[in-house]
Amino acid sequence: MRSPNVARIALAQAVLLLWVVLPASAQRAMSGDALEPVILVGTSAELRSDLDHASDLESQASAAIDRAKTDKSRAEARIDIRKSQLETAKRGLDLAKKEKREGDRLELERQRGALEVRLRMQERERDVADAAIKLAEARREEARSLRRVAEQSQRLLDEKEKWRTQVLEDSTRVGRESENVVRQTRRVLEAQKDTAEKQRAVADRRKELADRQIQLLESQSAVSSLER
Repeated sequence: MRSPNVARIALAQAVLLLWVVLPASAQRAMSGDALEPVILVGTSAELRSDLDHASDLESQASAAIDRAKTDKSRAEARIDIRKSQLETAKRGLDLAKKEKREGDRLELERQRGALEVRLRMQERERDVADAAIKLAEARREEARSLRRVAEQSQRLLDEKEKWRTQVLEDSTRVGRESENVVRQTRRVLEAQKDTAEKQRAVADRRKELADRQIQLLESQSAVSSLER
């Protein structure tokens, strides 16, 4: 059995022999003079993992959209009920003023004020749900963009492999095949740019959601003060 050193020497000699017999144009291509790598992408296994991850993210985002839409519908139903209660209180207040029932007027004004505070809180709940929908939609777009990056990166690997094969088989096709690699590299870079834009949108939506949650927190505090 040959030692590892002997095996490596034999491999090096084989590569050197291949290098010697290749045409000069192919040697330049293989050395990188004809096509320097602009970006590095993962292996096919890593890209498959990226695709699976992107699919999981898209599914999670879609589920989050459904949950947030349900929350928004419930919040809007509660708002309608509260508005109806507020209108009833206002009519009662107008009647109490007209009939000069001072005690009833004071009580109805207190009820109206409390209803308005609770209505604002429920409107904030709706706003939070709406912002959550927008964030989940942005995350879904980000996931789809990540998937496109992985798909385009796999195509780039395929084009590079085809290019290497053509270098060995027919050096006259090196230029044409390298152009295919360049075009596919551009597609990967464009997909990466799109992902960066989608991630920026996610950050903006996350900030918007946080703003709405702060407003809801303030409204909840106002409602809590009514019950002290």
